[in-house]
Amino acid sequence: MSKKPPMSDSLERAELERHRSEEAPLSQRELNALFGIDSSEFPEDAANGLSREVIGSIVALFLDDTPRRMASAHAAIQAGNMRSAGLAFHSIKGGAGYLGAKRVQALCLKLEKFSKADALDEVVDGIPELEQALDELSEELRAYYGLPAKKG
Repeated sequence: MSKKPPMSDSLERAELERHRSEEAPLSQRELNALFGIDSSEFPEDAANGLSREVIGSIVALFLDDTPRRMASAHAAIQAGNMRSAGLAFHSIKGGAGYLGAKRVQALCLKLEKFSKADALDEVVDGIPELEQALDELSEELRAYYGLPAKKG
């Protein structure tokens, strides 16, 4: 992996400040640029230089874990434990971010913030959109990586 010269300090600070103000995570290409890594060397269907097989395993873990996280969020909401609900959304957000699922990641961020603010109605209202986005993502990932269809 060849190295490019790191971004200038002022450009780096400007990029980081832009992302902080938008609360958007840095993309893998932006992170690579910050650290002087040439992203063009990675295969098109591999994230972080991992093989399609490894990524398929990570996807399978995400698809297996996410329903449990959503069940945990639902249980926490029923119990009035918004902190636990927020932690479940945070966990899903991390996995979605790693897979580049920006819509799911953004929805989880919104629900995580509502959870931290104890905004129960907003969390409850936002869950159907997240569940729909997760279902769509699941179908796309299963089809792309040749994983079995969702049970039930």
